[in-house]
Order: sequence, then C-alpha cells, then structure tokens
Amino acid sequence: MTMTKQEERELIESMQVEIEILKAKNAALSSKRTGKLTLRVSPKGCVSIYGINSMGLHLYKEQLLKVLDAEKELRQFIVDHDAALPSKA
Repeated sequence: MTMTKQEERELIESMQVEIEILKAKNAALSSKRTGKLTLRVSPKGCVSIYGINSMGLHLYKEQLLKVLDAEKELRQFIVDHDAALPSKA
C-alpha cells in the first residue's frame, strides 16, 4: 500500500511530535540526576547502589558489609594516594 503525499506529511509531523515528546522526557529524566544515592535489592539479591555510575554498583550483603567495615582503611588509603587518584565529577 502506498501513501499519499498528505499521509506522508501527517506521518512525518506525527513522528516529529513524538521526537519532541521523547526529548522532553529525556531532559526531565536527566535533570532528576541529583547525585543522590538510591538503594535497591537486585533480582539476584544484591544491594544495588545507583547514583555512582551509569550502571550502578551491585554487591552481595557480605561484600558490602566487608567494605563498610574497612571504611577507616579506605579513607586513609584515599588520603595517602590522593595524588595518584584522579577525581571524576
């Protein structure tokens, strides 16, 4: 089935409207990224931490507790190696 010129124009106009709607939704989602961390339980039972990178950080409970227990050592490591550790905004 072929389209008339009028149908083609209407389809193009409809697609342009949809593109603008999607652009607006994308901008709204991008503006919600406040740097705040959010936590969830993943389908595999991990603690999922979002707001650090685009993919999230996923650790099992025992792994996360081990990291939390090493907080002082981790902070000191960062201080000791500050010059070698670039900051990423």
